[in-house]
Parts: sequence; structure tokens; C-alpha cells
Amino acid sequence: MSESLADEYSRKVLEISKKFINELEGELKMGKFDKNKLNNALKKDLGNREKLYKAMGKKMPVRERLSLISKYNGIEKQARK
Repeated sequence: MSESLADEYSRKVLEISKKFINELEGELKMGKFDKNKLNNALKKDLGNREKLYKAMGKKMPVRERLSLISKYNGIEKQARK
């Protein structure tokens, strides 16, 4: 995959990730929290990022995977308050 194409794909994946997280945080603020939706968003987000790394011929770093999971866990903790 060419460098510019990989960069563009990476930006798209990050935009989608931010969209998922913003959507979930918005629902949390409105008092609508669905654990299943959170889990599905995390799975989609992880899948998209893994595809990105695979397209670049790399393996997704464990640190990045854990960081993403931590973000979603933070949203869940906010919902429990």
C-alpha cells in the first residue's frame, strides 16, 4: 500500500473511531447508555484499526489495542456514575 493511501486510510479509521466515541459519550450525557452498543462499537473500532495495520503489512501493537479498550472502559465507568 502506498504511503499516501495508508495515511488517508489511517485518517479515515481515526475519524470513524472518534465518531463512535463521540456518539457514545453523547448518549451517556442524555442518560441513554447501552452496554451492547458500547461493546459493538469497540469491536468495530478494533476491527477497523486491525485492518489498517494489516493493509500496511504490520501487526497492531498491543499498546494501541489496550489504549483503545481503555477509552471504551472509561466511557462505561462514566455511565455507572
